[in-house]
Amino acid sequence: MIARDINPFIRRAFILKKTPLNKSVVNSDCRLFYVISGSGTLTVENKVFSFENDFFALWKSETEYCWNFSKTNNIQLAIINFDYTQDFSHITEPLGLIPPEDASEQAIIRCEAFSDICQLNSPVCIKNFQIYKEGVLSIINTFMSASVFSKELSDALLKKLIFNVVRYITAGSIYDSVLLPVLDYIHANYNREITNSALGKLINYHPYHVNLLMKKYTGRTLHSYITQIRMNEASRLLANTNSSIESISTETGYKNPSHFYKVFKQHFGISPSEYRRHSALI
Repeated sequence: MIARDINPFIRRAFILKKTPLNKSVVNSDCRLFYVISGSGTLTVENKVFSFENDFFALWKSETEYCWNFSKTNNIQLAIINFDYTQDFSHITEPLGLIPPEDASEQAIIRCEAFSDICQLNSPVCIKNFQIYKEGVLSIINTFMSASVFSKELSDALLKKLIFNVVRYITAGSIYDSVLLPVLDYIHANYNREITNSALGKLINYHPYHVNLLMKKYTGRTLHSYITQIRMNEASRLLANTNSSIESISTETGYKNPSHFYKVFKQHFGISPSEYRRHSALI
């Protein structure tokens, strides 16, 4: 299989808010994880990784792993079950986990082998991966929404994320020295006006090059990245609080509620009030 053959099929996308199974299991289809909150150790293919908030993991089917959270409260683990192709899209129900001793006897979705992006042939585990947190949450929000073509859109978003992960792995240290300060600033100040000039001063770069770096290493423009963060926070507030839409508009950096309404509908395909009503039914 080569990179251009990737055409993901998401079988399930959700946020787990309880302790995962604390025992070794084998997944039947591919898995993507993002630790929103929690800490502990993860054992994958006999390698042990310590993790805390913003830990990212991705691996193929037929991988043995075990989560061990150090605390059982305040756990939030984003999980996406998927295939790299649409070949098994007729299997729509979530596939269960298999005890290692039974893996050879139970059905497992074909384990793909990549010839040109070997990074995906082994489990990918990355600490402090805040750069694509919003991307993961966007996939889950889109998958769970009732908008037209939400399934197809979430598959497309996952494809983009997968390629961005490969790009991240191969990019080198520029993330730590240049992009992470920029991203940290954006995440801390998304509810305020953010300019290329301010970000340029932060990392001692010309403002023009800030956007070029964002586009080159994240695949998104600065404006697109900030909008994604604001929209994910807006969707969270709509689903989990009773704050007015006008208040949420201000909290997410939009001084004009009409502009917020327009951006939200363009992003999710439904209005903020419709999104809130749908969330109440889940």
